[in-house]
Amino acid sequence: MTTLKLASAISPNVAIRSRLRSVLDAENPSAIDFSGVVFLSRSCADEYVKWKRDKNIVEKNVTSVVQNMIEAVHANRPRPGANTRFTLEAI
Repeated sequence: MTTLKLASAISPNVAIRSRLRSVLDAENPSAIDFSGVVFLSRSCADEYVKWKRDKNIVEKNVTSVVQNMIEAVHANRPRPGANTRFTLEAI
């Protein structure tokens, strides 16, 4: 099992989506260790959720900061079959 310690690989402040994606793609870990992560941007949480979609990833030492942001991303994703169409009206 290959574990990626995110705070060491990127920074305790995970804020740049493209940097996160490049590290995840290069390392292709089977586990992510979130210890030491003090900030995870919403865009990085979204990128992480998309990256791990069809993978079996073990998440270790998930801090409340990380958990809250990932839960926020999940809560705002459209559910299958949900009507996501909308119409803009001129004012």
